[in-house]
Amino acid sequence: MRITCDTEEPMRPTRRARVCLSAGLAAAVGAAVGVMAFSGAPASAATPLVVGAATAEEGAVYSLTLGSTDPTDPMYFSIDWGDGTISVAVLRPSGTYTHVFADDPDGPSNAVIRTVTVGAFDSAGGTLIQVPVMVTNAEPRAALTGAATASVGSPYTVAVGPIVDPGRDTVVSRVLHWGDGTSQPVGGSGEFTHTYSAAGPMAVSLEVTDEDGTFTAGRLAVNSVVVAPTAPTALAAVAVNRSSVQLTWVNTTTTATTVEIERCKGATCTRFVRVKVLPGTSVSFVDSGLSGRTTYSYRVRARNAAGTSPYTATARVTTPR
Repeated sequence: MRITCDTEEPMRPTRRARVCLSAGLAAAVGAAVGVMAFSGAPASAATPLVVGAATAEEGAVYSLTLGSTDPTDPMYFSIDWGDGTISVAVLRPSGTYTHVFADDPDGPSNAVIRTVTVGAFDSAGGTLIQVPVMVTNAEPRAALTGAATASVGSPYTVAVGPIVDPGRDTVVSRVLHWGDGTSQPVGGSGEFTHTYSAAGPMAVSLEVTDEDGTFTAGRLAVNSVVVAPTAPTALAAVAVNRSSVQLTWVNTTTTATTVEIERCKGATCTRFVRVKVLPGTSVSFVDSGLSGRTTYSYRVRARNAAGTSPYTATARVTTPR
């Protein structure tokens, strides 16, 4: 093996070879290298094989595969991971070794280079191999769950899961964007409701801010649609005089475009006819031009582009003389 050394690295003599050690490795390898027995054979042509990815995400498992081009002369390795973690308590044989890099430095750069230093040793001596690894920030994540469809005018609920961040970052704010231009801060995980006033695709997202910046931690696609309105309730009919009746009711939806009034004349009548179409927000109507001493039945329903609601319960009234 040919020994290569950075001129800035200290040289440590062994019995038959010189081993180049980084400042971090020198103290940790120390006696382990000093007591290695060397056969005195001529230096071999073995070359260390160090294979690892050029990038790693904080909190994720990073793998480094170590080996040699000469299987007849076993090679052993020490690893300085470049983040203060050194693995040389026992020199390792060829194989694949893993490490989890800690949080990258705070700030907008969201990446740092960790120089992994591998010490490779065999009977002929040792050498160092340096592998620069770009450790990148792992953005925070949170699950957003909810129905794929929301009804215009009705409350829609999204469940926000806990924030998952492999880095040691502290969340300072969470904002839930509903996709229709409205947003609300959320203190943590839980269920949150919103009422859409218009139809269309809505991109719901959770925006999270920590020491490393602001990130979209979760997304949810929702289709807001107009559905047929629900039926008005509490229909009441009161005779104002012998020729007019006042109707009142309670709307149960905000999506109605019209309200339809139907009337039936006679105590035992069953045939209703439409007598008035009002705007969808209407809650009262005075029906005039009626006959005295006559029983009238009324019913009301709401309508929009998606259809009509069921009718209200029938309200019956008899006009005076």
